[in-house]
Amino acid sequence: MTAQAASPTPEQQIVFLSSLLQLEKRIRHAQTIPELLFCLANETLRLINYKQALVWEIGLSGGLRLKTISGIDRPERNAPFPSFVKKLLNTSFAKGLPRTPQPLEPAELDNHLRDQWQTWECGHGLWVPILAPQGNILGGMILFRHVPWGEQECALFERLAETAGHAWMALYKKAGTLRRTWSSPGRRTLIKMFLLLAFAGIMALPVHLSAIAPARIVPRNPVIVSPGMEGVVRDILVKPNQKVVKDQPLFSLDDTTLANRLEIGEKEIKVVTAEYTNIQQKAFNDPRAREKILFLKAQLDQKNAELEYIRALLAKTVIRSPEPGIAIFQEPDAWMGKPVVIGEKVMTVADPDQVELEVMLPADEAIHLAPRAEILFFLNIAPEAPLEARLEFMSYEPLITPEGFLAFTLKATLVDQSSPPRIGLQGTAKVLGEKVPLVYYLLRRPLTALRTRLGI
Repeated sequence: MTAQAASPTPEQQIVFLSSLLQLEKRIRHAQTIPELLFCLANETLRLINYKQALVWEIGLSGGLRLKTISGIDRPERNAPFPSFVKKLLNTSFAKGLPRTPQPLEPAELDNHLRDQWQTWECGHGLWVPILAPQGNILGGMILFRHVPWGEQECALFERLAETAGHAWMALYKKAGTLRRTWSSPGRRTLIKMFLLLAFAGIMALPVHLSAIAPARIVPRNPVIVSPGMEGVVRDILVKPNQKVVKDQPLFSLDDTTLANRLEIGEKEIKVVTAEYTNIQQKAFNDPRAREKILFLKAQLDQKNAELEYIRALLAKTVIRSPEPGIAIFQEPDAWMGKPVVIGEKVMTVADPDQVELEVMLPADEAIHLAPRAEILFFLNIAPEAPLEARLEFMSYEPLITPEGFLAFTLKATLVDQSSPPRIGLQGTAKVLGEKVPLVYYLLRRPLTALRTRLGI
């Protein structure tokens, strides 16, 4: 049933009147302003046919703000059609929004808007203002359809808008205290000053300057195990992270050459010894033999010294643990057959109960750290339970890490030494520096990047 129907029967008039009363009831019983405007844009279609309805609100600055579009739950204000309608209203009512329903026709528009009107197939438009009981405009509806609007329909929309205006103001009084307070120029200034001071206070809050860096658990004071002579690694006698005792063999060097030299030396000593014994027997009767005995004695002593030296080198081919602990090294296959020199690190022996934290702080993340600065270590295997540590040492210059970036080396002592984590565990460390204002904490990285880019 529509208001423009010709000669409606009494039954149709009763149905139409009942629908109108039901719509007004729904408008008055709306719990929120969005619910009210949604009902006004969509439920009115039961009384009067139209193609599209848009409901607008007068913003704080006096401009129009789109609130509802019929058939759409969440309208997009910057969409092409709402933007066109807003421009249409601002152009048609440049001197002020009318306080009574006003039809809109394309003939009254300029060429650009008229072309857009035809593109969107708007047909005939109708502006319906929504007035508060005091007479000020709260917002309005604009409706489009292909049939011209009649006087009776304008009167009906004026009645609905009046009902909506009363309901709108009632909801403002119920939930719009902040809006009314904000609308007062004096209170608006006070609120702005309060918000500004609150923001400044928050930005001045002291917070710890911090940096994030990779970290791992390393042994404290480990003993480096290296060969005492040059050679080739023949065999690794322990497994990685195996417990060892003092003087336990750890690895051995190839002794083939030394064993051959020892065998040759022993044979040479036998020859010289036999010759020396023979000369001693001849020395009683032959003066020339007595002259040679001293030479053979010196030669025998030299051969014995060389033999003792070879035996000492053979003893060094088996490298033993200098202390009890665990053997820390790479995979055994990585050392098998590898030539080594004197003092080269092959493995380390460390006490598993004496550990510390090693942090590789990137150079571009470096911050000022006080002695005993707090460090939180988040293990990869247990990130929910960070370990607390205290800074003990920081390198003077950054070094290139195996990953290829410059970093300062930090050493820290774990606060809880009752159950130290396993050597080699890795994770992420949060290094806490001095306290700075929150605004500096937030702007430090952008300012650093800006200075790097601009070179200042």
